[in-house]
Amino acid sequence: MTKDKNYKLHTILINKNIGINNANKWILEHGYKIPKKGVHITKNYYRYRQVAPETLIKHGFTEVITKKIDKDIILVIYYKSPQNRPAPENRTI
Repeated sequence: MTKDKNYKLHTILINKNIGINNANKWILEHGYKIPKKGVHITKNYYRYRQVAPETLIKHGFTEVITKKIDKDIILVIYYKSPQNRPAPENRTI
């Protein structure tokens, strides 16, 4: 299976109700990184930035979606803008 190059994971949001230790454990168990600058804590979530938005935008990733993967975890994903995407028949799956 080929990796899809049309999107990049920007941030993982984990609900604070599961606790910071469990959140950190989930991040590491799933192959993600804990930011060197630390976890950004919001009112309801621990935010684990994987790639800076400036870097993503610089490389053509300009469309942002959120995807809830369960009741406690949300992914923030950047996609390449439509003019940078290959035609559907040329996309790798």
